[in-house]
Amino acid sequence: MTAINPVSDSPLEGYWGVDGSQHVIFIGTDDHIHQLDVAPGATGWVDNDLTALTGPPPYTIPESVPRSGLGGFCGADNSQQVNYVGGDYCVHMLYSEPSGHGWVDGAIGPASLNTPMPGYYGSDGSKWVFYVAGGPAGTGIHEFYTAPGAVKPGWTDNDLTASTGGVQPHGDTIDAYRSSDGSRHVNFIGADGHVHELSIGTGETHWANNDLTAPTGAVGPLDGTALNSYAGAGGSRHVNFIGVDGHIHQLFVAGGETGWVDGDLTKLAEAVAPASGTALDAYGGADGSQHVSFIGVDGHVHQVHVAVGGTGWSDADLTTLA
Repeated sequence: MTAINPVSDSPLEGYWGVDGSQHVIFIGTDDHIHQLDVAPGATGWVDNDLTALTGPPPYTIPESVPRSGLGGFCGADNSQQVNYVGGDYCVHMLYSEPSGHGWVDGAIGPASLNTPMPGYYGSDGSKWVFYVAGGPAGTGIHEFYTAPGAVKPGWTDNDLTASTGGVQPHGDTIDAYRSSDGSRHVNFIGADGHVHELSIGTGETHWANNDLTAPTGAVGPLDGTALNSYAGAGGSRHVNFIGVDGHIHQLFVAGGETGWVDGDLTKLAEAVAPASGTALDAYGGADGSQHVSFIGVDGHVHQVHVAVGGTGWSDADLTTLA
């Protein structure tokens, strides 16, 4: 069967399965959530209509409103979860157990329609999903958590904004990751125009709100900037965004330290400027290298990167190289 085309403004999300499978999620022209899959060692991709597989298509996304964000991840037991905001303005969690009994739709919320929904499985089988809330209940960053082996739905809602002092997010730009030491981190742009980090350590019970802009004297984030963060080698933490100067910046702190530093990656790499509205994708390699990808003003995909142990950032034009 021929795969359906994505709508032009569809977000994209992808992840590896623990069995080596690959998965790419998008919104199709039928306003359904689709997932392209390829099995381990196979070359043939398959289009799965997840909205149809979960029963009647109950919560398609209206054409007249912005497109939902998408989030997806795979568990250590090879279960899968895909998150999106439906036309009912609730977060929907499409999940498939490793037994392969099919996809199920579970709804929570309400949420801001175009919020990103970063999430992940814990090594113990727990799950976390983060999003910006919306609707009559107000706004704020929320965490939905379910314990290992919990009977579904079994989700707990934590209002992280209320519990950490009430600094409201500005817009829907958030990102989240889990460090190797088990600590959890959520980054967002605050209503004060600063980059913030919500964090909680392993075994702790209270989240903390850290203003990363004020103590570093960093350039402010551009309104509407993309945001991408990750844990690096040795417990370092990295938050990437586009500043009001039109450059890509990275706030980072070494493992075990508390002093954050602002690095102007565009200047350090002598890179082409990022295009207006470009997405950002960043990650640390297992070898300690770092990579930040974006679309440049020349219309090409670029990556600024630094090798393990290196101090000199470089800009690679991936479109030309490919």
